[in-house]
Amino acid sequence: MHIVCYPSIEGVFIKPCVARLVVLGPPDEIGIALPEDGIFEGAETNVTCRVFNGNPAPLVHWYLGSTNVTSNSSLRISKTRADIYDAESTLFFTPKRSDHGKCLICVAVQPGVPFPRFVNDSTVLTISYHPIVSIALRRLTTKETSGTAGFLLICTADANPLVIAFEWLCNETLILNVTGRTSLTDTSPERGPLSSSKLAIQTPVPEYPCIYRCTAKSRYGEGSVVFNPSTPSKFECATRAYVLKNNRAYFKD
Repeated sequence: MHIVCYPSIEGVFIKPCVARLVVLGPPDEIGIALPEDGIFEGAETNVTCRVFNGNPAPLVHWYLGSTNVTSNSSLRISKTRADIYDAESTLFFTPKRSDHGKCLICVAVQPGVPFPRFVNDSTVLTISYHPIVSIALRRLTTKETSGTAGFLLICTADANPLVIAFEWLCNETLILNVTGRTSLTDTSPERGPLSSSKLAIQTPVPEYPCIYRCTAKSRYGEGSVVFNPSTPSKFECATRAYVLKNNRAYFKD
């Protein structure tokens, strides 16, 4: 807008003086837009940050957790009829499973002013990734089973979205299919919910002629792990871990 000064001498107006008013200020609106179909591990992803009504033209910085990832972004500036600026920045990145639960932050700053101010928007990333599976071995006491003391195999999966089914195979033959009854064991902002399935073995593990495979399935994918009771090195490790960690031994294929 303009400021107009009308000087006068003895009631006679002289040619007015005009000054253009320039107001510096940070944008008054900012927002992050995520892909509508979600974010998936290993898939190239674009996230957009839109900034409105800033002067001078704002600069946009991106942070993934505490890491500055601005170098992986583009910036487009447009000028409005009111001579103020809008900006649109797009971040290009390939999410990893470890990015699940991290905070993504978009910051718009005023460049080249004595006392710059900023506005920001943030969102917590939800990354879809296939199940990461592990097996724990625990010895069963005679109170937990009727008959010969055996072992319990616990198959645990870290997955997002949640695991919907577990399959247990003995020598590649299906022996147990658990659907919709998996138990949640833990949740954390840094990972998806952990779910698990248990398989009781009455015969002592070293004598059981089975190679076990546990497969966890989700809507996004599946993952599996193999446990071979007859492998001496693994079973010896299991015995030592059992002594040191209260009946728990952990294996990962």
